[in-house]
Amino acid sequence: MKITILLILASVLLLVTPSTSPSADAGVTSAIITTGITSSARPETSNLSVVDRSVGSITFYTEIVGFQGQTVSHRWYYRGDEIASITLTISAAKSLNWSRSSIDVDQLGRWEARVVDRSGNILASRTFDVVSGGTRIEQIVQRKQIDSCQVKLADLQDKIDENPDVDYYQFLFEKQSKRCQ
Repeated sequence: MKITILLILASVLLLVTPSTSPSADAGVTSAIITTGITSSARPETSNLSVVDRSVGSITFYTEIVGFQGQTVSHRWYYRGDEIASITLTISAAKSLNWSRSSIDVDQLGRWEARVVDRSGNILASRTFDVVSGGTRIEQIVQRKQIDSCQVKLADLQDKIDENPDVDYYQFLFEKQSKRCQ
């Protein structure tokens, strides 16, 4: 009788005790660099690869599954140096998380945001460049009017402006314009 009760008690404890390791299907289902989070806890913009320094701060949004009861970190890097680490406790089977980093006016160049588990394994990573305004892409990003067609067209227009003698970019621009209609 004592052995049966102990086995049942041990089984119940296993069911209610939080896991100390991620589940087999654990991972990051979404990792997005954005300008902010909406009131419905979603990114304001699609994943950005170029950010104008005038935005002042940038947000790293992640959806994490299978890490309930665990901690992960959002780590921010500027030009390869870690500048911030934010520890997040995952309280649900699917967790929406975000952290924000300020951008100083002189912090132009390559940035990276990582999701790292407690063992130091990188679960997801996103890189982006902080630039000083001027090109059409940066102006679109700054206005938060992110649409893949607009970005592609702006990029091609910038290439045409930089290389006016190259017909190839004009051809691509016209082809992309038709796709965006």
